[in-house]
Formats: sequence, C-alpha cells, structure tokens
Amino acid sequence: PHTQKPEATMTIVSSPDQHHKAKYMASTVSTRLQVDTELECQPFFVDFEALPTSQLEHLRECGLLAPDDSLQVQLLRAKHIQYLEQTWKRDFLRMSYVSLDASRPWMIYWTLHACDLLNHRLSDRDYQRILHTLKACWTNVDEGGSRGG
Repeated sequence: PHTQKPEATMTIVSSPDQHHKAKYMASTVSTRLQVDTELECQPFFVDFEALPTSQLEHLRECGLLAPDDSLQVQLLRAKHIQYLEQTWKRDFLRMSYVSLDASRPWMIYWTLHACDLLNHRLSDRDYQRILHTLKACWTNVDEGGSRGG
C-alpha cells in the first residue's frame, strides 16, 4: 500500500537545538538552511490579538493592517511594486544581488510576472529600460541567443 508523507508544515522553533526533524527528512545543508530561515522569520509571526493597542494602531498607520477594527493583513502593493521596479530601474544590481547578474533575464521575467499579478501596468519608459537591459544580454543579433539564466 502507498503511504503518504505527513503534510509539510513550517516548523517554528526558538533555537536550532529545539528543531525536531520529520521522519522523512535527512539533515542536509538544505534542511539546516531551512531551519535558519525559519528562525530568521520567526519574529514576524505574531498573535495580533495579543498585541497592545498602540502596536495595532502603529500597524494600521503603516498600512499593514486594515483601517477598521479587524485584524486583516493588507498587501502593501505600492511598496511591492517599488521593490520590483528596481530590477530594471537600476543600471547595476545591489551588492547582495551581484552574483545574480547573469540571471537578469530571468529576474526580469519573474518581476514582470509579479507586476502582472499585481495588475501593475508599466510605462513606455519602463519597457524601454527593460529592452535596453535585455539587449545588453544578447550575444549575437544575427544568430540569436542570450547570456544568463
């Protein structure tokens, strides 16, 4: 008979020594990085109902919570778009992304996909910048092909 793996869930732990591996997981570089990522994200998982009123008001003022008394988390669409636009508005990548320079065509592809999901329409100038960046990745106009990705 076919047995299913347990449903994958995110494990939130306060220290790596408290992490309990699921039976089907082996300790690898990838699983250790997963635990590190979960630990790094842990402070962002909060029980909104337990927060003081002043903190809830601050989250509402920042736009992270709905302005009414509900605890609905809001997508900061404009900030997401501003972050995505850096892919084509910067002539060079930030230091933390330099190793991804050869992947710029893929980064542009996924960034455009995210903009589409957010119903964000680009300006003609944005399209010109994207084409300029992609042309810089083109290896040979006559034979075709692009570097990166």
